[in-house]
Amino acid sequence: MNEEYKKLVKKFNKVYIIELFVIAAVVIVLATLKLLNIIGTSSGFRHAFNIITLVAATLLIADFIWLCCSKKRQRRNSWFDKISVLPVAIAMITYDILGFINWNAETLEYSSIYIAIVFYYIGAAYIAQGVYHIYKPNPAIVAAAVDEYNQQLEAAKKAAEEQAKKEEETSKEEQNDGQGN
Repeated sequence: MNEEYKKLVKKFNKVYIIELFVIAAVVIVLATLKLLNIIGTSSGFRHAFNIITLVAATLLIADFIWLCCSKKRQRRNSWFDKISVLPVAIAMITYDILGFINWNAETLEYSSIYIAIVFYYIGAAYIAQGVYHIYKPNPAIVAAAVDEYNQQLEAAKKAAEEQAKKEEETSKEEQNDGQGN
């Protein structure tokens, strides 16, 4: 395709990569705060964390299975993105099962360390995805750029048609004025 299309892909990809790096930075900061026990681990936090991460991990695994089964999703998603977060989803389900078994236990000795390690892994995965997508744009980004490019072509085509119509009307008016005199 032409240069405008390539510029759109680069623009959309740059925004996506910046988002990945910002999310990675936030997650790494949270992991560090958790590891240093600046963010405490109360039993209520652990219970909420178990429920939320169980749902999120289940959705990540279901999304990966959906990607494996759907040809349409395979064209619009990056295998690298899905595979890079799959280990943390499996690890979180394991942690959540242990958390549900020890639901009433007041302390889980290593929960802060485990949560920090998981957050560090998520941050590292997002950094790896960002670096990967510098060289190979996400298929969803490419599809969005194609859609945007097609919309711009349609808008330019309509504008050209309207301009041609106006010029035709102007020339007809000039002809009518010339015949009337």
